[in-house]
Amino acid sequence: AIEALNDGEHGEFFALYLDLINRGYTVTPIGVSDSHGYRNGVGLNLTWLPVGLSSPTDLTDPVLVRRMREGQTVVSRGPFLDARIDGVWAPGATFTGSQTLDITVHGPEFVQVDTLVLLENGSEVDRIATSSGGSFTLSPTADAHYVVVASGSETMAPVYGDTPWAMTAATRIDVDGDGWAAPLPPLGVGD
Repeated sequence: AIEALNDGEHGEFFALYLDLINRGYTVTPIGVSDSHGYRNGVGLNLTWLPVGLSSPTDLTDPVLVRRMREGQTVVSRGPFLDARIDGVWAPGATFTGSQTLDITVHGPEFVQVDTLVLLENGSEVDRIATSSGGSFTLSPTADAHYVVVASGSETMAPVYGDTPWAMTAATRIDVDGDGWAAPLPPLGVGD
């Protein structure tokens, strides 16, 4: 796992996550408050996991560990992003051929998202102005990974002074079904 959102900041941590995915490493992004005291609000930064359970009593450590190892996370400072391809949870998964990625934004009234950005291999390829979600077409010419970033321009007052931000873990597209290939080579000694 890698802290893609730490103590309210995501810039350099998020960039490192994208670089590792581009190089074929399997890493799970997480969000942490990093509050070693009473600053930054406990629960402001968090990691969402799809557990597929209807009762909290069914939630066990092995369920959480499996989802974390599969990289099926949404990292958030406020909103929750429901990201699916044909009704299947997309973050952390690999799909074959062109696909449509559907995003639904959830959050309390004080969490207002206004933009969704689609990144292909770490570069912006599409942007939607929305508060509730939208769809992106994923049709790369070579194997690629996609991350969706949600953001808002208004603070989450009166609860938090920061603006909302969230990201999905990478969804991989294997163009021809022969196994997903990273766009960049792995890191070597001295890199």
